[in-house]
Amino acid sequence: MEGAYSESDFCGGESRTDVDMPEINEELVKELYAQKDKVKGGAKEFKPTERQKQILLDLWNKCDHRKVAKALGVSTNVALRWYRELTNV
Repeated sequence: MEGAYSESDFCGGESRTDVDMPEINEELVKELYAQKDKVKGGAKEFKPTERQKQILLDLWNKCDHRKVAKALGVSTNVALRWYRELTNV
């Protein structure tokens, strides 16, 4: 397959350059059409354990939030979401 595209020159002129386009991988296309379920991406949602809930509620307003999240083994955003869910803020 060959394609072409226009490219502006420094002087303002236009030049036309031919580019070799890669061939389509027909085997991969067949595999993609054969998929039945949509691929689900993104991070999985973490649920806190009872111990994590207790620590979070006890320390969230007493310590640095980043340190509390690190102690729980999650990101600060996850810890904040958990805190908001637990306190209905």
